[in-house]
Amino acid sequence: MSALSTTGHNDGITLHCLQSIAQLIPLSSAVFYRVNAYLKPEAYVLHNISNSTHQQYLEHFQPLDPLSAFPVRPTGCYRSDDDARYLCPTSPLLS
Repeated sequence: MSALSTTGHNDGITLHCLQSIAQLIPLSSAVFYRVNAYLKPEAYVLHNISNSTHQQYLEHFQPLDPLSAFPVRPTGCYRSDDDARYLCPTSPLLS
């Protein structure tokens, strides 16, 4: 298995999961993303993908990818500048 990590974390569990999945499902390549509170990728582990190919995806195709994670804003809510949570002043839970 060929893997490249940019997390700086101990990726033993992530690599083990990718190996397990590759044994169950024929994978030609895969990327495991760690996302922040805004669902934006902060780090990744590549499996059989060159870093340059991944960079091309990030720069040109990720904004168009329908499977790319993006936050959904609940109706009537807004995101605080200093927090990842949504504030919903009209929520029945806050009444």
